[in-house]
Amino acid sequence: MSETPRLEFPIRRAKLFLQIFFAILAMPVLYWLFRCWFLYNNSDGDRDIALILYGIFLAMIAAGYWLGMFLLGRRPTAMEARESGLVLFCGRREAAVPWTEVAGLTQVIIRGMATHVVRFRDGRSVPFGLGEKPQGFARQIAQRAGLTWITDPFIAERRGP
Repeated sequence: MSETPRLEFPIRRAKLFLQIFFAILAMPVLYWLFRCWFLYNNSDGDRDIALILYGIFLAMIAAGYWLGMFLLGRRPTAMEARESGLVLFCGRREAAVPWTEVAGLTQVIIRGMATHVVRFRDGRSVPFGLGEKPQGFARQIAQRAGLTWITDPFIAERRGP
């Protein structure tokens, strides 16, 4: 029995970067917020304005962190080419796509770099990288889905019905 090909996406590293980035971004704001809270006199009108401004900055940082984690949570974390079809892992969820729904493989330019993309019949697509490992994974997808290479290793499409 052959091993099921699996391709991991760097989502965990992106989430770690997001956590570190927003923690570093929030530290100076928290410092000034607590400094303003404890060092200014309670009767001072400037203290209230400063607290409101620092609170707004902190809320914007928290909203950016939440939005980034939400967007990363919607991205697939891994992809597997099983005998029954292509399986996309999105956190704890799995989405199995039968091979008949895979329309083709192509390469597109994303941020100035060519990237392999698997296209589905309903118009959706999932980019999965470029390099030795993604190229081998693209070959596995083409083989298991019955795709024909038009320009090897750039474009593969389904021929016939």
